[in-house]
Amino acid sequence: MLGLAHAAFAADGFKVPGTVFRMGELVQAQARAREKEKPIAFLYSDERTGCGLCVRASVQMIDELKMKCVLVYVDARQNFTGYPQTVAQALRAPEGGQTIPKTVVMDADLENVLLFIPYARGPALDEALKQAKKTLATAAPARPSSRRLRPPTP
Repeated sequence: MLGLAHAAFAADGFKVPGTVFRMGELVQAQARAREKEKPIAFLYSDERTGCGLCVRASVQMIDELKMKCVLVYVDARQNFTGYPQTVAQALRAPEGGQTIPKTVVMDADLENVLLFIPYARGPALDEALKQAKKTLATAAPARPSSRRLRPPTP
């Protein structure tokens, strides 16, 4: 079930694959998403965690979404300073859940949330990822969703 990403487990935490962008590479991730006509999945997690449940779920999310999305790792130990407002807002949204890892899938322009994948365990995460892949297979990346994020007005 975990495929090649299973090998990414470390003694404490997990290794973020080189094919996954980091927030400092967001411009490159957006360019890749536009080029490949794919949405961007933001995995909000902690690669240094000692929690086996978080490690397993993070690795599973990477493995299951890597073909459908351009992946961007968001370090839960960092604050959201310098992040695009729509990304920070989506990562804080209650629909994403309160526990890491959580994933938010957005269009390449970072204007629309396509779906939220909150943390779940075992079969519940399997089902959530199955539904996410089904949703992503039918939704065009540029198609607006009902959840459009706008920065707050001053």
